[in-house]
Amino acid sequence: MNFLLIGSGNIAIRHQTNLRELLPSANISVLTNKERYTGGKKEKLACFDEVYFDRSEIPITRFDVALICSPATSHIDDAIFFAEIGMHIFIEKPLSNNLNRIEELIKIIKTNNMVSMVGYPLRFSRSMIAMKDMISAQSLGKIVTVRSTSFSYLPDWRPGVDYRKTVSANKELGGGVLLEVSHEIDYLCWLFGEPEIINSKIQKISDLEIDVEDTAFIDFKFMNKSSPFNCNLSLDFSSSKIIRKCEVIGEKGELTWDGINNSLVYNDFNSNRTEHIIEQDRYNHNDMYLSQMKYFIESIEHQRSNMESIEEAIKTVEIILNVKAMSEYHE
Repeated sequence: MNFLLIGSGNIAIRHQTNLRELLPSANISVLTNKERYTGGKKEKLACFDEVYFDRSEIPITRFDVALICSPATSHIDDAIFFAEIGMHIFIEKPLSNNLNRIEELIKIIKTNNMVSMVGYPLRFSRSMIAMKDMISAQSLGKIVTVRSTSFSYLPDWRPGVDYRKTVSANKELGGGVLLEVSHEIDYLCWLFGEPEIINSKIQKISDLEIDVEDTAFIDFKFMNKSSPFNCNLSLDFSSSKIIRKCEVIGEKGELTWDGINNSLVYNDFNSNRTEHIIEQDRYNHNDMYLSQMKYFIESIEHQRSNMESIEEAIKTVEIILNVKAMSEYHE
């Protein structure tokens, strides 16, 4: 099984490293922009078997899988091109910055019996899986409220890279905190189902040199088997304080997930007992990416279509577009 990565950013390098660990003999090559292939970038891409600068250069029959790691604005066009050729498709989050040509992509994937997947690695986090298991088992009783928070500082995301030139900072490349930190929307839907948007506000409040929103505050309502509850989601990639948490408060207790430490803690209201479900010790941030890629490879080997991955990612994009449409933010 051979792999072609479309795009050469940090996530592409991570995927290459994990693919090499999982399949040491695979051909793992990359399609990148020739203008970026200089200095440090050239050195970073030395890990790939071949480097291509144009689609016309690629020996298409050599590759079985395309990993779409280009800017979000190019995801669907890139995916359609390589799916039409007959490659299995892995698309980095978000699926896209809009819904253009989505149905066309789905039709091609189904017609060609391709395996597809959208990369939301938190679904493969040990602590997040444990959280989902407890919620599914109704360990907290009736859910009362949920708070999800992701605060970070964009200039620190990619050490040694000018944040102003990254996808995250540029509207034309599909940047902004909503798309770049769509992990939170994805996992909330994964845990609780599709929400109703009650209120939203997105804005740029920092002095960062970006042309996109850096904060988003959203109030959701989830039905959760006819027992509605509210959820507050706060996103900010201009914060000096780094936080990634999800707090689920139920009738019986409170469950707190910490995405920075990969820990899960349960506080039982009746016994006033605190249980550390998942400890933060020996946590390797790459583990969830490795598990995600292993799952994708096994899906190809066992011919699991994974179409639900794209369908769920479409819902995430729809939520983001609806949040933007109803928000008070004006560019």
